[in-house]
Amino acid sequence: DLPFRMFVFEGKNGNYQVVKHWHNTVELFLVFEGNIDFYINSLHYPISKNQFILVNSNEIHSIEAPRENFTIVIQIPQETFEAYREEEYILFKSTRYEEDSELIGLIRNMYRVYAEKKYGYELEVKSFFYKLLHILIIKYKEKDIDKERIRQNRQLEKLSHITEYIQECYREDITLESIASK
Repeated sequence: DLPFRMFVFEGKNGNYQVVKHWHNTVELFLVFEGNIDFYINSLHYPISKNQFILVNSNEIHSIEAPRENFTIVIQIPQETFEAYREEEYILFKSTRYEEDSELIGLIRNMYRVYAEKKYGYELEVKSFFYKLLHILIIKYKEKDIDKERIRQNRQLEKLSHITEYIQECYREDITLESIASK
């Protein structure tokens, strides 16, 4: 019952690869131990301890984790930022970020409280989450959005609607016409 997803990266044991993909959520990957290799639009971003990366909604990315690591992933629905977008899309700077002690502390606390699951933990996790959203909007939101990035985002959003439709209706007879109408 939380307004986001938080989990330990499934490549924690190393020897793991996530192929190019995109989705309708903003993702934050924070490495606590080890390192991972992140690719956004084919640009390489090596991420190591106390570094994180923000992945925009509908941004093509892939991940390689050749060695063990402990990485927390937070997926935030793009609708969460609706009130704070000034353009068609809200975008964050796609780059590796060095240590941000306030953000890292918040995520550590979110994960710890969530893992302990003491009485009322949901409220405490949500309080950390809303502080995290504030930091993202104030410190990491892209101010000057490149028109090409908006065009790419539009195209991938259309593809996302199509793939969601196929996933929801795969048991039915899907016609080319029904997909085209989507």
